Amino acid sequence: QPVVERAPPPSPPPSPPPSPPPSPPPPSPSSVTPVLLGQAVNFAILTKSGITNLGNPLSSITGNIGVSVTIEAIVGFDVVADGTRLFSTSLQVTGAIYSTSDAVPTPAMLVAAYSDLEAAYDDAALRAPSNTCAGLANSSECLNVNGGYIGGVAFKAGTYKWASFVELMSDITIMGSASDLFIFQIGGYLSVGDGVQVMLVADGDRGAPKASNIVWQIDTYVEAASSSHLEGVFLCKTYAVLGGGSSLNGRLLTQGETTLGGLVTINGLPPSPPPPPSPPPSPSPPSSPPNPPPRPPPSPPPSAPPSLPPPSPPPS
Repeated sequence: QPVVERAPPPSPPPSPPPSPPPSPPPPSPSSVTPVLLGQAVNFAILTKSGITNLGNPLSSITGNIGVSVTIEAIVGFDVVADGTRLFSTSLQVTGAIYSTSDAVPTPAMLVAAYSDLEAAYDDAALRAPSNTCAGLANSSECLNVNGGYIGGVAFKAGTYKWASFVELMSDITIMGSASDLFIFQIGGYLSVGDGVQVMLVADGDRGAPKASNIVWQIDTYVEAASSSHLEGVFLCKTYAVLGGGSSLNGRLLTQGETTLGGLVTINGLPPSPPPPPSPPPSPSPPSSPPNPPPRPPPSPPPSAPPSLPPPSPPPS
């Protein structure tokens, strides 16, 4: 019979090439680390040159204020030295007033706090802007948003940078959660118009952003017009001016002077809580007790007293 050749079985289809690994997600703008204020965190206002209250006695400050010069640089406050001479008080300040006129150790504390202010300013100024700012006009890298005219913009967590001035002629929104961090780096001045509000809005159910997590690093000065409202920590290279009827929930930390118009309200932020104490070290497992020394052999019981002979009978 003829031999029938069978066709070889078909080759299996080639395996598809492995899928390339997914590209890493772009860095999130929320990956901002805090700007640490050091001892400057204990102040609602801290300046190098002085604080002038033009609205005495109408302005109101909650929190400590301080100058790294003598008490004469505190102008327009009803200053009364405390009996300890470590600080002063005023009817316009719910807190303490510190100056280098106070007794030791206050001057050294002010030197340290002002040094921490400068370090915080430098830290904030050197942060790189975030690389994603989706939804913000004229910006893909959080750089020069709206050319500095940022009225009406809603900002989410991240670091934003402007090479020159920034002007707020209408309200802005800072949107996020209570844990989100925001840094605004301004290469010139910051100007806030009459009645303009900085508003904090919750994005989700984790609370609204906190003023203590919002840092404004300003290369020159900030001027806020009457009835405006600001939120955050303001680190100014030169000076700060708050107009009549304006308000701030945060801190003014300036390397120059601070001037307050009439009816200014400043609600200083409470200092950050100290870090929790480190847990005590775990106790080491008890080591095996050393072998006890060998016991001496027991002493033999004492010998019984010898038996005495019975007494002799009495003589007859």
